[in-house]
Amino acid sequence: MALEEFDGSISLDGGFLPAYFNRAICLHLMNLPNEERNAWTKYLELDPNSSWAQEAQTRLDGLRSDVEGDPPAEVLESRFVEYVKSNNDDGALKIASQNRELIKEKYLPQRLAFSIVDSSDAETRADGLSALNRLASIERERINDHFATDIYRLYSNRSEKQIATLKHAQDLVREGYQLCLSDKFNDAVATFKQASNLFVAADDVVEAQTIANYFTGYCLENIGKIDEADKIFKSVKEFSEQRGYRWLAVMSAYWWLGSQEYRGLKSFTETRDAYAIVLRDAQAMGDGYMSQKLLLSIILEDDRVGDDEATLGHILQLLEISNEPGLSVRQKYRNLDKIIQISSQDGMHALSNAVLNESISVSNQINDPAFAFGAAINAGIVHTSSHRFPEAAQWLAKAEEITSTLADQHLRDGYLSRTYLERGRLEHEFNQDDKALSDYDRALALSGPTAANSFVFDIRKARINSLIATGSTDALSDEIPQTIRLAEEYRSRIQDERERSNFFETEQSLYDAAVENQLRLKDSRGAYNYAEMSSSRSLLDWIQGDSHLSLDGDSKKLLLNTSSSSLTLDEIQRRIPANSQIVEYRCLPDALVIWIVSRNEFSSVAVPVSSNDLAAIVKKYLYLIKARSPTNRTVRDEIARDLYQVLISPIQDSLDRKKDLSVVPNRSLFYLPFASLLSPTGERLIEEFPVVYAPSASVFISCSDRASDKRTDGEENILAIGNPSIDKQRFPELADISDSANEARTVANTYPTSRLMTGTSVTKVDFLAASKTSDVIHFAGHYVVDPQSPQLSKLLLADESGDSAFLTNADLAHEKFPRTRLIVLSGCQTALEGTLQGEGAIGLARTFLGTGIPVVVASQWPVDSAATTDLMISFHKFRRAGLPSSEALRQAQISLLRQTDNNNSDPYYWSGFAVFGGAASF
Repeated sequence: MALEEFDGSISLDGGFLPAYFNRAICLHLMNLPNEERNAWTKYLELDPNSSWAQEAQTRLDGLRSDVEGDPPAEVLESRFVEYVKSNNDDGALKIASQNRELIKEKYLPQRLAFSIVDSSDAETRADGLSALNRLASIERERINDHFATDIYRLYSNRSEKQIATLKHAQDLVREGYQLCLSDKFNDAVATFKQASNLFVAADDVVEAQTIANYFTGYCLENIGKIDEADKIFKSVKEFSEQRGYRWLAVMSAYWWLGSQEYRGLKSFTETRDAYAIVLRDAQAMGDGYMSQKLLLSIILEDDRVGDDEATLGHILQLLEISNEPGLSVRQKYRNLDKIIQISSQDGMHALSNAVLNESISVSNQINDPAFAFGAAINAGIVHTSSHRFPEAAQWLAKAEEITSTLADQHLRDGYLSRTYLERGRLEHEFNQDDKALSDYDRALALSGPTAANSFVFDIRKARINSLIATGSTDALSDEIPQTIRLAEEYRSRIQDERERSNFFETEQSLYDAAVENQLRLKDSRGAYNYAEMSSSRSLLDWIQGDSHLSLDGDSKKLLLNTSSSSLTLDEIQRRIPANSQIVEYRCLPDALVIWIVSRNEFSSVAVPVSSNDLAAIVKKYLYLIKARSPTNRTVRDEIARDLYQVLISPIQDSLDRKKDLSVVPNRSLFYLPFASLLSPTGERLIEEFPVVYAPSASVFISCSDRASDKRTDGEENILAIGNPSIDKQRFPELADISDSANEARTVANTYPTSRLMTGTSVTKVDFLAASKTSDVIHFAGHYVVDPQSPQLSKLLLADESGDSAFLTNADLAHEKFPRTRLIVLSGCQTALEGTLQGEGAIGLARTFLGTGIPVVVASQWPVDSAATTDLMISFHKFRRAGLPSSEALRQAQISLLRQTDNNNSDPYYWSGFAVFGGAASF
């Protein structure tokens, strides 16, 4: 973020005025008014006289006049009545909508009911009823909400005795509010239940079933009785929906969804999508209060699944909303509280510091120890992450001190648990891990059986870091399985395939720790099982499980309905094809682990090369391959030999020359064309072995099984596609690939049964229809990578209209290809456009594997059209001669690398293509 850059500039040069000025602009755009005010004031101290100072002063003055606090309930009521008297329905609705915070008596239908029962004379009561009737009319007609209408009917024409009963009930509601604000939730439960009974006695089932019951559930949730609260929230939601109480339905839906997710009855994906639906309803009503609460919940879900882009976008949206005049200052603080935690853990130190200072300013406006505790604990978090350790210790001590003032034991224990977790993290930074472990134990003990699994997960991950630091191998052996069980449970509740993959990427360090610990215990088999458990699980779920497409406007999401387990080493050895051997890599921070797995062989070796060093070597090698410079060939080939020494030589004696090499890369190794590595004898690896790539051994076995199921004794048919007629005006940068039409034609002629599609005939509809009955598909056309979103990367087809001119990964993800056993993607970068730690290569090849095609031939970089045509024609000829796809590609690549009359022997022209998926006899 720009704010990080400006803070960095100021730290390097404390007098650099442009950084101060632009920092203030950033804070303005981020809607942090208190911090913006401080930033302009600081700028004017440094530069009081320039033209920039004039603008700074103007902006500062504008801030002062623009800030409005959170008006109390009586002011809102008074303003509403004024708008009613002046027949300003727009103004009246805005007042009613901007802040319906029940606990602060700002929900106007209820607030007017309070005034009606508090009235000591008939005239004042009549005025209150008149205002309530007008509110009922406005909300009924403008936002289709009937709650005020029913409250008006209930409070009209009541006897003094009935009014007295209603007043008693409303007094109890207000008493309950104060108990909640004092964190006395146990006492408040009884108070709200008594209020509910009195409402019923006064024939007011509406307020009994809605507000009184809702707050009973609210209090039960705050004391950890989630199951009871869940039933109440559901009851309030259903009652409100039946009666047409639109806002109360939104509010109770928010709480019900949260309790459903907490109890594990809804997946994270289902909950987030449901929040989004309810948010749209709140926004349609112009409701500022619930819109903030729902948007904040969506942010927490985005962060939970590792969607950083969505998280940051929604944070900026929430900051903008929460600064609108008249909105709840309490909700604004809650927003800032969560944003601090997210930005701090994601390393956005400038943002977390700015939001922290803003939150402290806001919390000072609220006389509530819970908010004061939140400000203190967040200050401890931010100062720890920014390595300001003395300040962190002071704030955490203050947080612990505040907990002693809390009346509710359940709440106090929860706050103390958070304090001990953060103090343990601080002690870990000080290398005081024995103290940290003691505090983590306290945090776990106080968290109790009703603590959210996400919180327990955080404690256990922190414990693992300290156990590693203390070298407590045995304790790690106990801690790691418990923590991984939580991670697996967490992961299974994320349905969105992309989000499930993102979550796993963020948790790779946990599985790395598990692998390293088993290696320290000399348990190579256990280490291997953990490595497999953390590799390409989303693709495995996709291949093996049930999935469906979800449409949300223009967005398409692949939802995974099941969560598959990775195969154990024993299962892999039982199911691996007889002619295959798996070489699986794990790039750890300080070492590379290599395992060899076959039916009768299992061995491992650790190579002392760091993950970062290996990534740098691979990056340089790829650069030299793609540069194709004759002057760099010597250096390039030296690196190819070095990589062979690191990746192949340590296991060379264990490799069986009669078996295919099934490579399972990790991290940077997904980018490496293993086929091009040079042995000490001068042979390329592809000259020694056929090579198949898979992102995990479990995926390799699954694809191999599917390939076996798709064997046929009859002749194959092929769908050959070449040079679709694309829209050149839309994609002017794409190179001419007219050779690809001839490539497709020649390939089609290689097979006895074929269908050829070129030019304008390659439409989306015809391609998909023809592919359903094809054993083999060969696509020689353009694939356009979307660097921001791989789901939107696309195969270009003949231009029809709009989206019909291409197929994105998102489009293809829900397709099934029941007959297809091999697809050849003879285009640019079809195998690899990026990687996710844990999931591996992301690209078109992965998409087709997910749809059930067991073998894919694809490219790792932008390829040369003419050389690719030669390679592909040769590949299919070798296949038609009876060779399996892996051996056919090997022979085709060898034929190019041994050519001497052109440049095709250069690795750039042949080593970019590879076989992905499983072992196959075809």
